[in-house]
Amino acid sequence: MKVCRFSAVGLRSVIGVVMVAVVVATGGCCTAGPESDPALEARVQAHVDGFVALWKKQDSQGLADLFAEDGVRVVSGQQLPATGRAAIKKSFVDGFAANGPFGETFLSAKVTSARPLEGDLALAHGTWVLSDGAGNTILNGKWGNVLRTGGEDLQLVLESAHAELGMDADRSAYATASRQSPPAGPAGTDRVLVKAVQDLADRFIAGMDAQDAEMVAGEFTMDGLRLVSSSSGFSHGRDAIIKEVKSEFAAGSPYESNSLSAPILGVKAVSPNYLIAHGVWESKDGEGKVVEFGQWGNVFERQPDGGVKMVMECAGGHLLPEMRHKK
Repeated sequence: MKVCRFSAVGLRSVIGVVMVAVVVATGGCCTAGPESDPALEARVQAHVDGFVALWKKQDSQGLADLFAEDGVRVVSGQQLPATGRAAIKKSFVDGFAANGPFGETFLSAKVTSARPLEGDLALAHGTWVLSDGAGNTILNGKWGNVLRTGGEDLQLVLESAHAELGMDADRSAYATASRQSPPAGPAGTDRVLVKAVQDLADRFIAGMDAQDAEMVAGEFTMDGLRLVSSSSGFSHGRDAIIKEVKSEFAAGSPYESNSLSAPILGVKAVSPNYLIAHGVWESKDGEGKVVEFGQWGNVFERQPDGGVKMVMECAGGHLLPEMRHKK
């Protein structure tokens, strides 16, 4: 994807705050999002408030306990996903370390929409702001999460959050940045589902590389949601997604004529008709130079023909050290 590629399912995008995004200099559509269930939204906001309180205390174990045992965490502060509570706890420990991206920071976050998907599965998205002790904004972004709602306490199945970078950011450091090698993938035992996601990813990437916004949008459900770090808002529905993606192909965009790759690292069914998948992505220019790289964590719905459509794309560029003090 150019500015916000979808990696493996077309995820990409400039680094927003994991959970925040702008569209190549155009602005995402953020006025008409998925209809939110008020009661569910209140529960999710309470869960988010608990997350924020634990962040303030830098309680890595407490934060990890908010996730399902096999939960997945995909955030722009790290190059690779964390899967399972032990790895998720380590991701927080590393993030809060003295040389980590989030040491001595304060987090605030709000829910934009929360709606049930199937059974006790819910999809929610919103925004976040990271500030220093004086209240100055360091970063802002968006998040798109999948949660289990059946118990007294909600559990995160997937957290996908990315920081906002914007289209005008200096991305030159990506070309020489140190990289971590992803594990062999994709993880998952259902090869049929893996193939379905890979097929979608291949079509998505082909659409991005051909700069065909209609082709890209066609890989989403009709009410699909796109949250990418290159946009300041979100896009809901295919028409809005087409508009956003076209902006990524505009002259002067960092992704104007790039090629995308997006390996899939994990695919998992979370209900009879929905699955989550995650991976990494990389954008290169015509000379083969890396323009940007990052992660994606997306939600898919099974289709009658055996394929899948994207319900939510949430992706962003990796937050390099020199980008961690945006404002």
